[in-house]
Amino acid sequence: MKKLLNILCNVLFAAVQFTWGLPQTFCGLIVFLVSRGKAGRYRLAVHKVWEKEEGLSLGLFIFTPAGAPKRILDHEYGHSLQSLILGPLYLPLVGFPSLIWCKNKKLIQYRKNKKKDYFGFYTERTADALGKAKKENKSNEMEEVHHTYHG
Repeated sequence: MKKLLNILCNVLFAAVQFTWGLPQTFCGLIVFLVSRGKAGRYRLAVHKVWEKEEGLSLGLFIFTPAGAPKRILDHEYGHSLQSLILGPLYLPLVGFPSLIWCKNKKLIQYRKNKKKDYFGFYTERTADALGKAKKENKSNEMEEVHHTYHG
């Protein structure tokens, strides 16, 4: 019975991501197909350990670098759950703001100068909560984890 329930959860998660979360899941599928790395599952998501040094979550698909700590896997899975909840609103409400927060040089400098926790931004904070990512360190150390493992 437990195995049947697990299969049902996986099928429902994928079905919702490929319908309600189609824009980001379609992008994730393309990234999955063109990127190299070892593929598997992480919870209900399709997970690929890829050659890049940052994490990415697009609907059903999560990508992490080799050796990423469980905390980053949980965080990226949290983004996948945001996609499940927000559907077509995920990219404008979470995906693009998260990308800007992560990559914008002025925002990187702002976080550094003000000692702001990368994971304190609403997109990252809610991903942590949904994925049950456990914070092991505080601001400056988390910024280092971000630069190494998160996108």
